[in-house]
Amino acid sequence: MTKRYALGLIAGLLVAAVSARAEVDPKSLFGEPVALLDASGKPVMTGKAEGSPTAADYDGDGVNDLILGGHLNMNTAQGGIWLARNVGTNAEPRFDWQNAYQVKHDGGGGLQFSCGCKSSGYVPVHPVDWNSDGWMDLVYSDTYTKSWVLINDKSSRERPVFTRQLYFSFEKRNHGMNSGGGDWNADGVPDFLYMPFGGSHYRLFKGSLAPGAKLPRYQDGPRKNGKVLKISGEKSRDCAWAWNFSGHEEPGRIEYVGVGDRKKGTIDFFVVENGAGRKVGNLTRFRGTFPKLTVCDLNDDGCMDVMYSGGVFAKLDITRVYVMYGKVKNVAGRKPGTRPVAAAGTAPGRPAPAPPAPPAPAPREVARAGENAEPEDEAGEVAAIPEGFALIHMKGGKKVLARNVRPCTSRVCYTTPDGKERSVSFGAVVRIQRP
Repeated sequence: MTKRYALGLIAGLLVAAVSARAEVDPKSLFGEPVALLDASGKPVMTGKAEGSPTAADYDGDGVNDLILGGHLNMNTAQGGIWLARNVGTNAEPRFDWQNAYQVKHDGGGGLQFSCGCKSSGYVPVHPVDWNSDGWMDLVYSDTYTKSWVLINDKSSRERPVFTRQLYFSFEKRNHGMNSGGGDWNADGVPDFLYMPFGGSHYRLFKGSLAPGAKLPRYQDGPRKNGKVLKISGEKSRDCAWAWNFSGHEEPGRIEYVGVGDRKKGTIDFFVVENGAGRKVGNLTRFRGTFPKLTVCDLNDDGCMDVMYSGGVFAKLDITRVYVMYGKVKNVAGRKPGTRPVAAAGTAPGRPAPAPPAPPAPAPREVARAGENAEPEDEAGEVAAIPEGFALIHMKGGKKVLARNVRPCTSRVCYTTPDGKERSVSFGAVVRIQRP
C-alpha cells in the first residue's frame, strides 16, 4: 500500500465516519402534522394573523394549555396574547378556544400593543417562571421595539393578571427583530434567542432553572448582555428553536427547527457544526404564509414537539394550530449540564410510531495506514474508551484520547478531554479506534 493511498484512505474514511454520525433524517424525529382540536373536537382556528403558539400549564391543573401570541385579527398591526385552557388531557388535548382569555395587564384591560406592521410583525411568547414562585410569567416581543416580561400578580390561576416590565430595547425600529428559543448551549434548559435585523445574527440569553421549577428564567437584559452566536452558512432568518432533537448531539453541534422560507411556508431542520450552519431537510409546509413556530413538550411524554401556526390576510381556515409530536425521548429525566440519551418514545393515546433512524454507527476501526499497522487491541481496551470519544493510535505507539475527531486539510483535528483543540498530520496516524 502506497503512502498516498494510505493517506487518502484515512481522509476518506474520516469524512465518511463524521458524516455518518452527523446526518439524521429529520422526518424520522417527528410525526406528521396534527391540527389541534377545540373543546368540541373540531380544529382550532384562531383568526389571529401570524399566530405564534406554545404550551404550558398556566392554571396549575396539571395539563398543558395553549398560549398564543398574534395579531388581533387578520388585517391589523395590533397584537395581543391569548390563553386557552386544555379541557382534555395531555395525551388527548382539547383547547377551549371559544373562551380563550386575552392576557390582561395591571391596568385591568386586555393587553394590546403595536406589532409595527400588518404583514411582518408577530408576537413570540415564552412561558417562564421569572421569580421562581411557581406561577407562570411570560416573555414576549413586539417585533420592532422591545421585549417585555409579564409578571403574574398571583390574583387568579384561571384568569391571570400581569405587571409588565421592560426586558430590553431593540437597536432600531425599521427592521423585524425576530426571536426564537430552545436549548442553544447544550445544558438542557430553554434559552431566549434574539434574532435582530431579520435574523442577520443570533444573540443568546441563557436560561436557568431554579430547584423544583418547571419553567425557566432567562438571563437579564439589557441587549448587550446577550451572547452573539457566530454562525456562517445557511440559517433561518425568521424564527429558530434548538434542542437535542435526535439525542445524538456532539460537542460543537446544534440542531434546530426554523422557518426556511416564510412566503412558501416551509419549516426546515438545520444543524450548526463548529459555527457552520446548513439546512438538512424540510419537515413540513404550512398551508399559508408567514408561519411561526415554537418547541415544547405539549403532551408531556418526554419528547420535544414542534408547534406552529401563521397566516396573514387570509381566510379563517388558514389559522389552524398544528403540532408535530416528537418521537425521541429528549426531555424527561434530563439533568442540567448533560444531554439526554436518545430513546424511542410514544405519546400516550397514540399508536407507537416507527423508531427514528439513528445515525449510522462509526466503525470501531476507522482507518489503518499500512500493512504493518499494529494489531487490534484486546476487548478490554475497547471497552475502556468512553462513549463519545475515540482513541487515536499514532506511530511510535503513542495513543491519544479525543473527541470530535475530523479531517481538516491535510491533518486530523480533534478535541482533547479538557477541551483544547489539537491536530496531527495524516501520516502520523496509524488508526482511529472507537468504542
